[in-house]
Amino acid sequence: GDIVRQNVFRRLTLTGLNEKEVGELFETTSGISPSPESIRAIHGRTEGNPLFVRELTRMLGKESSIEGADQLLSIPEGIKETIGRRISRVSEECHQVLVTASIIGREFDFSVLSALKDEISEDQLLRVVDEALDLHLIDEVPSAIERYQFSHALIQETLAQEPSVSRRVRLHARIGEALEELYGSDMDAHASTLAFHFGRAASVIGDRKMVHYCLLAGEQALAAYAHEEAMEHFQRALGVRDGQPMDTEIASLLSGLGMAQAATVERHRIHEVIDTLSRALDYFTENKDIDRAVAIAEYPFYPLLGQRTGNSQLIASALALVPPESPEAGRLLSRYGRVMGTEEGEYDTAEQAFNQALEIARKTQNTRLELQTLAEAANVDMLFTRFSESLRKVDQAIPLTRLIEDLPAEALARYTAVLDHLALGNLAGMRRHALPLIKISDRLRDRFWQTLAIRCNEDIAHLTGNWAVACDYSDQGLQLSPDECRNLSTRTMLEFQTGNPVEGRAYLERLLQVAANTPPGPTLEHALVALTAPLVTRICGEDHFLAEAETATKAVFSTESRLTYMDWDARTALALLAENRSDTDLARQQYQLLLPYAGTVLLFVMVSTDRMLGILAKTMGNLDLAIEHFDSSLGFCRDAGYLPEIAWACCDCSDVLVQRNFSGDQERARTLLQESLSISTDLGMPPLQQRCQVRLDRLDSLSTSPSYPGGLSKREVEVLRLIAAGKSNREIAEDLVISLNTVANHVSNILIKTDAANRTEAATFAIRHNLVESY
Repeated sequence: GDIVRQNVFRRLTLTGLNEKEVGELFETTSGISPSPESIRAIHGRTEGNPLFVRELTRMLGKESSIEGADQLLSIPEGIKETIGRRISRVSEECHQVLVTASIIGREFDFSVLSALKDEISEDQLLRVVDEALDLHLIDEVPSAIERYQFSHALIQETLAQEPSVSRRVRLHARIGEALEELYGSDMDAHASTLAFHFGRAASVIGDRKMVHYCLLAGEQALAAYAHEEAMEHFQRALGVRDGQPMDTEIASLLSGLGMAQAATVERHRIHEVIDTLSRALDYFTENKDIDRAVAIAEYPFYPLLGQRTGNSQLIASALALVPPESPEAGRLLSRYGRVMGTEEGEYDTAEQAFNQALEIARKTQNTRLELQTLAEAANVDMLFTRFSESLRKVDQAIPLTRLIEDLPAEALARYTAVLDHLALGNLAGMRRHALPLIKISDRLRDRFWQTLAIRCNEDIAHLTGNWAVACDYSDQGLQLSPDECRNLSTRTMLEFQTGNPVEGRAYLERLLQVAANTPPGPTLEHALVALTAPLVTRICGEDHFLAEAETATKAVFSTESRLTYMDWDARTALALLAENRSDTDLARQQYQLLLPYAGTVLLFVMVSTDRMLGILAKTMGNLDLAIEHFDSSLGFCRDAGYLPEIAWACCDCSDVLVQRNFSGDQERARTLLQESLSISTDLGMPPLQQRCQVRLDRLDSLSTSPSYPGGLSKREVEVLRLIAAGKSNREIAEDLVISLNTVANHVSNILIKTDAANRTEAATFAIRHNLVESY
């Protein structure tokens, strides 16, 4: 009291330790380094209370492994004693009221407590509550009238363990009934709480009410995008109804479970989602419950690329139930188009479905349907590499989001726009959609959408060589979805680019395992393995995984119906394999097939198609054509600001310039290598730095070698020697593995530099200057 009256007095409210501090305290106390998951669990259990952390540490520290330790579910004796001493200070009446309150939960309303403690008056109950407040066993909930919470979860748990199991069960039943009476017509809004209490009381009153409220609570959680919570409610109720004949309640629970799973399970388990939804849809179809059947079939989860899951049949069966021109038909057609395009690679079928859906949307002035259809059609266009058409539809869809909120449709439109702009070289366009996508995915609380949103922002960092930011985003994405093939491919590339081959190999092996668990076919998993492995070989020379890349390429080509994007990936993989094996026939074949993609960047691995065409032209021996493509790649990437690709294109172009060795080629090669070295040094790309330095050193040694008569280059002397030997242009091309055009250019230069009128005079020049004997 005296201190409070002093001017220097200031009261500090102590809060619990944060997760990082809990981890430090645990490690200091126990000598064990806990995993992030363990730290998170300990922090959640103790709420950062240092005393509780220490007690839990002492208990867990005795275990050889604390991962998933059962002791996290129990209360250490030291904590029980501490809490027990505090509880022992209250009156018996207060103690009994707190025990009842602890069964209600961490938070409780005075009105509920009053209904349960009808043996004492309201005034007596208020005095008891004040007593508990004074001892800081409970606190008032801010901004809520007559609502309280236990000051720590472990206090509530300790009190809740006091009654016998039989008494606890009956208390839960009384609490559920009191809440029903208290909430009246509004009881459905409190379904989660009611499901909890009636679930705990099921052994006494049966499970009918628990299942009823679990279904309601699950549906409410789904509507709020709380998918994990929804799944728990549906699974709990289905566990009770397991083995019973199918009815509307079970079908509704299955429907909800499938929808919740779609947003939470790993991508390789989507088949389970389809199976769950199909069981529910079959029941509703058989019982002519059209609304529920349509709701299942049109649920907007992201399909599997290149994998037939049975989703299209599920939608088709619902389509047969609705009038052809109805809004329901429009929504189902839009969804059908997306699935047929992405899972089954049927672009024409998809386009036909989208056109029908758009016609219905505009005829009925249904903005939501128009937005959904434009977003889904744009996504299919993008995956078939029709980027400009895709952007046109996105630009029509995004303004509609200001008229109506549809988070899944907006997420799809913005994600598609990011990839369209990436392919077309527009970083500003990527940023315009990538940042809002993070906010939308957080609201959706869908694991897959959160992963895609994070990766879009990672791509921007990757394209600009901001490896630290890219790595941070990658960590977040892989924590959410450890087996997401896009994330694993991008992270593999990042590690090898930045000179971390051990880490890169580990991520590549994880990608290979994901592909091994994916059925053979034109899937993204196989396409990314096919492409990532030879790119790694090109960066650092590590060719351990080329056999797997070839197998994955065959898997992509195993069916005629496939996304154009998968074809693009696999063709680029074959281009790199052709270069690696100096296979001119394979290179020539892939060149023609990749030529339509000129002026774009390959999605996910972010490699310029023009650079790949340059590599193919070089492999074919057409050096002039290779330089044209490398120049195109450089122009594109400079305009886009794609720094790592600029550095690689500079280095690749310099190789061809040195090989061609026309007048001025060496000087330009040196300039390009210096630019590549500068970028790779600034960004931190050791493999490319070393490559550039080796080539610059080689150029320096060439510049000090003796000059040839007439100003001839080394390559021109090689051609002249073969001319003097009587070889034709075609024979020279075969001997030197260069194109006929390149030979013709060299011959023309030789005639000019030697002042020769024909090949015979050029041969005489060679003999006169001892070029044939010396070189």
